[in-house]
Amino acid sequence: MGLFAGCAELLSVTIFDLLVIILASALPPLAYLVWVRGWEICNREELKDLYRALAVGATYTVFFALIVSTAFNAIFFGLFRMIIVVPIEMQADLALFTSVLVVAPLVEESVKVTGFRFILGKVREVEDGMIYGMALGFGFALTENVIYGWEQALAGGLASGIALVAVRSALSSFLHASATSIAGLGVSRSLISNRGRVRLLEVLPYLSASIGMHALFNFLSSSSLLFGPTAATGLLTLMLAPLVYLVLMRIRKYAALLDRMDPCITGG
Repeated sequence: MGLFAGCAELLSVTIFDLLVIILASALPPLAYLVWVRGWEICNREELKDLYRALAVGATYTVFFALIVSTAFNAIFFGLFRMIIVVPIEMQADLALFTSVLVVAPLVEESVKVTGFRFILGKVREVEDGMIYGMALGFGFALTENVIYGWEQALAGGLASGIALVAVRSALSSFLHASATSIAGLGVSRSLISNRGRVRLLEVLPYLSASIGMHALFNFLSSSSLLFGPTAATGLLTLMLAPLVYLVLMRIRKYAALLDRMDPCITGG
């Protein structure tokens, strides 16, 4: 009985910690979307539609990206080793480098854009692509934060897990949202100019920009892992917050500018 009671108590604590991590990961993006919705004055998106996009980002895009990333990592690294002989002692570093700087940005941003297929009917104005892109990105980041926060909680306790979620909610969440917002601008422009159809070639420049931004963020955030704990890599890491929030503010201003370009006939 003592053993079973101990296991039950441990399980209840573990489930409680997981629920706390999920709640800590979910509350910030839910609040962020209220703020993002306020960027528009005319024809604001319904919160329920934005939360639907967030749910798509948190489920479909995350699991789709996980599958594609696993396959892409294996193929990309395998082809690289076929072309260039990599010493065994360098293979782990090369795998980390390609995964962080190539595979993750390319796969994740491409997959997040496919989430628009569930909400194309909601995109009525050019700025809508940016707003829904933010929602999809926040959803993707939400699930990532749960995963990383839960891993940290298991290793270092609940407090450290919550601390990691807080940091990621302030940086990684806005990176994912801003990057997908840029790609979403391409989707909405193509959708509106082609009367309901999206052309990949028209979206590609915007998607490339989002991939590049994601790769730069990963480079800065992983610089110490890739190149060692030096003063230079420390300075690179310190550039993360200014970069993320500079891009975010530019996106906010541009969304508001697009919203003011057309006459405001109906309120949202």
